[in-house]
Amino acid sequence: MRIAIVDDDRDEHVLLTEIGELNAHGRSVDAFLRFNDFLKAGPKHYDHVFLDRCLPPERDYADNLEQLEAAGFQGHVILITASKRPTVLRRYGFKVSGPFDKLDLLEPEALQASLSPL
Repeated sequence: MRIAIVDDDRDEHVLLTEIGELNAHGRSVDAFLRFNDFLKAGPKHYDHVFLDRCLPPERDYADNLEQLEAAGFQGHVILITASKRPTVLRRYGFKVSGPFDKLDLLEPEALQASLSPL
């Protein structure tokens, strides 16, 4: 199983990557600071994507989710945030869950629950 973490905050990026690797249990974890770098790497290669709310130049999940859909992604997007703003999204051609507070994902049980089977 391949997992991508896409977060532009270097501190949170490193933390999420380390936690993901510590709890990987045979999963491959790749990390990206920019959404465009993730798109270039090929989103179709990933089963799960932890996606930060605000990845410049976009201001919310919706724009990035539309780009994932256009790229043919069919896995599972786990929305992550440090903000408690409500999120309303349309349906996509892949599973979307969350948003989850990044601090909550520091708990192994919460991290594992976010990766529930597709």
